[in-house]
Amino acid sequence: MVSLFAGVSLCAEKPLKEPKTVDVVEMQANKGPMGKAFMKEAKTVIDQLANLSLDEITKYEADLETNGEFQLSDGVTIKKVANFVIFV
Repeated sequence: MVSLFAGVSLCAEKPLKEPKTVDVVEMQANKGPMGKAFMKEAKTVIDQLANLSLDEITKYEADLETNGEFQLSDGVTIKKVANFVIFV
């Protein structure tokens, strides 16, 4: 609100010499099939998937392609046939 009345932007900005490109890799949960399969545990599993590191995502993606499934740290198995996850 202050910037609206003052007419001055209150955002901190730093001009870059070149545009910066950042690659983002994430694993998104397909909530429909996961909710049906995991019922009460679905929220916990989805939260675990959202908090994976880049190394874990890469490992799990490779496991999913070779074995058709991967296991999270708490023993929950994610299967490819159910389309539980989407790699973006």
